Amino acid sequence: MRWLLTACALALLAAGGAHAQDAAALAAQQGRAELRMAELEQHLLGLVGRLENDEPAQAARLAEALALSRDRFIVETMAEARRLLARGRLDESARLQEQVAGDLAAMAALLAASDTAAELRRLTELEAALADLLARQAAAAAAGTAAAQADVRTRAEGVQAQAPGRPGAAHLAAAVAHMLHAERTLGSGQGAPAGEAQAEAEHSLADALTAVRAAVAALRAQERAAARARLAGLLEAMEAEQESILADTRAVAEALSAVPVRSAQLAVARLAERQQAVADQAAEALSAARETGSTALPAALAGLRADIGRARDRLQAGNAGVDVQALQEGIVAELRALREAVRKAESPAAQVQPGEQERRSPSERPPPDLHGDLLVLRAVQTALQARTARLDAQTARPAEAVRAVAERQSGVVAGLTALGDSAPPSFAHALAPIAQAAVEARDALERGLTGAGVREAQGRVLDGLDALIAAAEQPDTDGTGAPGGSDEPRATQPGAATGAPQRAADESMLSPFGPPPGLLAPEGPAAADWLPELPEAERRRISDAFATGRLPARYRELLRDYSRRLAGQGE
Repeated sequence: MRWLLTACALALLAAGGAHAQDAAALAAQQGRAELRMAELEQHLLGLVGRLENDEPAQAARLAEALALSRDRFIVETMAEARRLLARGRLDESARLQEQVAGDLAAMAALLAASDTAAELRRLTELEAALADLLARQAAAAAAGTAAAQADVRTRAEGVQAQAPGRPGAAHLAAAVAHMLHAERTLGSGQGAPAGEAQAEAEHSLADALTAVRAAVAALRAQERAAARARLAGLLEAMEAEQESILADTRAVAEALSAVPVRSAQLAVARLAERQQAVADQAAEALSAARETGSTALPAALAGLRADIGRARDRLQAGNAGVDVQALQEGIVAELRALREAVRKAESPAAQVQPGEQERRSPSERPPPDLHGDLLVLRAVQTALQARTARLDAQTARPAEAVRAVAERQSGVVAGLTALGDSAPPSFAHALAPIAQAAVEARDALERGLTGAGVREAQGRVLDGLDALIAAAEQPDTDGTGAPGGSDEPRATQPGAATGAPQRAADESMLSPFGPPPGLLAPEGPAAADWLPELPEAERRRISDAFATGRLPARYRELLRDYSRRLAGQGE
């Protein structure tokens, strides 16, 4: 089936080179792709009928792929693209071909994911069965009777028959052999050898369970990686289309006074339709984000989708002015930042290796997608800070636009709170001041403020996230900023991480991965006459720190107070 989908897609891509061949040849090629797609639908229908009794789960997935094809009218859209080609309307045909190519990609992803999903379901069922066997074996050992051991052995043989060749199969076979030996020795009254055999059976079952759990974790990681890759592709396509819509919106806005009213209205209406298509892609991206296992991604995509909807609504109302363009600029910037964050989270260095989480006690395990969630929250906050700056630069700031940024800032607060709630106490302690800064920014925006104070609070959120991301990316850690769990000695080569930093940190902060600190004495306000006599060079360094926003968190207020007093003296 996949080869047929690929053949259809290749035919569409070839047809996309519309200027390289004449329209008649392209229409013929499009017709062949249309015929193959119709054959594929019939093939899927036949497979569903043949498999629905013996493999109902597989039949259901094939039926879902068939329903997707029919719901999106893929064959009919191909036919319309062919008719447009035959009439020489190449640009309109190309747009339909792009639509079909996206639908075919969705079908291929559905069919490709089905094998992994089915295997994951089987392994989770095996995991539950092994956990049950382990508990029953412990109870049989406590009972010390041949009948109790025989019952567990029979159950284990049933599980073994249903899981040939699966992870842990060899350990399960060894467990069954130990159970049989224990059963026979118990029947002959040999208690000591039976106890040893039962203990070996428990060890073998535990080994089998560990192997299955590792396989389940690997498959889930594979699913999350596939979802991230699909999401990154969707975000890239959305970014390109949104940039094109933004450019066309600017062009239409410039031409509004020079063209007839009817023509201008039609142009803006077409832009609204294209903006709606991006909103539809955002819905698909949101679905993919939920499959990544991330806490922050779905919330970020939901907020972005709302912004795309606002841009669509304004275009539908005939508005292509600067406020719509500013909103579209923000959407483009956030799409780019999110795409980069997802790509970075996909890198091998960002992935938690199998077993790393299990080496920690449950109370000290960071969230499983910590690095990715931090990157996403940083991407959203960066885009919001830029939008706040653009609004503040406007002479007239639309209240609706400020409210929209406040809503998105509230989403950052919610994301940080959710991350802290799922984190160990040490990490939650490090997130607290970042969340507080986000709350300050949100509250100010809700009051309609967009000035330097709001952006300073947003900058503190970014500073804190930068520090946590840097800790998570340290090469001598397990991906969370904490020392790796391996007991193997590490080679120390020139330039390699040896515990000493290679450069000074931008800002020092308590590690979020160790135990939380004890109570610290609060810093009180400086005395009223406090004004140290510093050399001019040192005063300039403090001014430069204010200009760049890079201030040590612990001394921000102290330095700010010093700067005010200098200004008050006319310095």
